[in-house]
Amino acid sequence: MTRNKETVPVSGMLLVLLVIINALVLRAGLTRNSGWYWVLCITFPLLLTVTRNACRKQPEGAQRNLAGQLRWLLRIW
Repeated sequence: MTRNKETVPVSGMLLVLLVIINALVLRAGLTRNSGWYWVLCITFPLLLTVTRNACRKQPEGAQRNLAGQLRWLLRIW
């Protein structure tokens, strides 16, 4: 059995986790109680910070064009 030796970046896992948490909070705020929206004050800035740090780690060529950025983001997700 062969194993995958490629490392998975932590920033990609954090991005997915924070997107899911934000989606759940928005759903809870819309369907249950509007008191859930205060959680977005914590999770949304975290999402922006992780996204910004992940974009800084991009290769030089991917930083210049939108297609390279999208390809890089899909690769880390």
